[in-house]
This record gives sequence, C-alpha cells and structure tokens, in this order.
Amino acid sequence: MWFSTHVLTGLALATRIESIPLLALTGLGNHILLDMIPHRDTPTLGWAAADVVFGLFAGYLIWRWLTPGPLALWGAFFSACPDCEVLLKEWGIIRKTRFPAHNLRWHGSWPTSLGNLPNLLIGGLGLLTIIFR
Repeated sequence: MWFSTHVLTGLALATRIESIPLLALTGLGNHILLDMIPHRDTPTLGWAAADVVFGLFAGYLIWRWLTPGPLALWGAFFSACPDCEVLLKEWGIIRKTRFPAHNLRWHGSWPTSLGNLPNLLIGGLGLLTIIFR
C-alpha cells in the first residue's frame, strides 16, 4: 500500500485506541493486513517520494485539526514505519526487507493502474473514520 494510505489508517486507529502499546500492535498488524490486499505500490522512486511528502503533509494537517491529540501520531508512525525499510532497500542501505508483509508470499500485488483503487478506497475510509469519529 502507499505510505499515505498507511498514515491515514494509522490516524484512524488512533481515534479509537488510547494506548501506545496497543497502537503499536494494531498499527503493525494493520500494515500487514493492508499489504496482503492486492494493490499497486508506487511504481517509481519519484512517485514514492511524492507519496511520502503527501502522506506526511496530509497526516500533519489531519492530526492537527481532526484527531484527538498527540496519540494519533503514534498510530500513524506504527502503521507507516515498516515502509521505511523498503526505502532503505531501494537506496541500497539494506539488502533485504524483513517485515513480514514485505515478503512476496504475503504481499498482494495488482500491478495495473486499477491497483490504485484499493489504496484510494482504504485511504478514503480511513479519512472518513477520522472525520466522523
């Protein structure tokens, strides 16, 4: 899934969960479940960079005006953080990803442009969950 999709779903989790350890478990678990859904990942490093910038900017605005406080940042962090290892691999800093959802057996793939739909739908549901909490 896109980084921004993970940020939005992490913020949504934090509107319902008020414990950092529980947010860590649900955020990481949420990342695994979302990555198992067939989807299209960002096709280029430029697209990925734009997604991260958008995810951080939108996440900040949503956190600032729509979420119940600093706890929401933990939700976004734990949900999106595993994708940092993908970036480290792309930059050649690490050779192999270790997070379970980044293993090709577990990772759902839908390489055509229709694979963007799950990202948009799930991100949109996350945003609606935040707005109508």
